[in-house]
Amino acid sequence: IPKAYAMVLLGSIDQARKLGVVRLPQLGMTAGMWILDHRDENHDGVIGWGVPIAWDAYGDGSVNPANTEYTISTAIVVHALLDWMEFAADAPRQQILATVTDALKPYLQTEMRAPSGMAPYSLAKEDRRYDTFNPAAYLAGQMQRFSLITTDAAMASNLQLAADTTISVLIANKKSSAESGAWY
Repeated sequence: IPKAYAMVLLGSIDQARKLGVVRLPQLGMTAGMWILDHRDENHDGVIGWGVPIAWDAYGDGSVNPANTEYTISTAIVVHALLDWMEFAADAPRQQILATVTDALKPYLQTEMRAPSGMAPYSLAKEDRRYDTFNPAAYLAGQMQRFSLITTDAAMASNLQLAADTTISVLIANKKSSAESGAWY
C-alpha cells in the first residue's frame, strides 16, 4: 500500500534526523524506491497512488478499480518524496521532481475537481462529484509546497491557484466549535 511505504520513508527520515545522520537508512531508501517504481500501478498512464483493492468509496454503487489514484494517498506520497529529496543528498532528485510533477498535473485541470472547485476525493469520475475536505486540504498543502520547488513558472502558478481554490472552499465551509471557537 503506497501510503504505508510513504510512512516508512517519513519515519526513516525522522529516525535519521534524530540520530544526527545525513544518510537515509536502507529501509527508507527501499520504501522510497518502491514508491517511485510503483507510480502507475493500474497502468493507465496517470501517475498517482491508491490502494490495491477495488471498493465503493461512497457506497453509491460505483466501485473504483484497484489502484485508483486517490487524493489522500497521492498527497501522503508526495509529502514523503519531497521530504526525502530535501533531506538526503543522494535522493534521486530528478526522478522525484518528475514524478511529483506528473502526479500533481491532473489536479490542475478544473474538470478533475469536485463540484466546489477543490481537489477531488479521487481521480475516478464517480468520486469527483463529492466534496471531501481532508484529502483536499492535505493535497493543497503539498501543491503549495511544490509550487516553491518547481522551476516551471506556469506550473507553480497553476499549483498555487488550485491550492488557493481548495483553501478558499475549506474556509467558506468552516464550522466553529461552540466551546473554543476552533475551526473544523
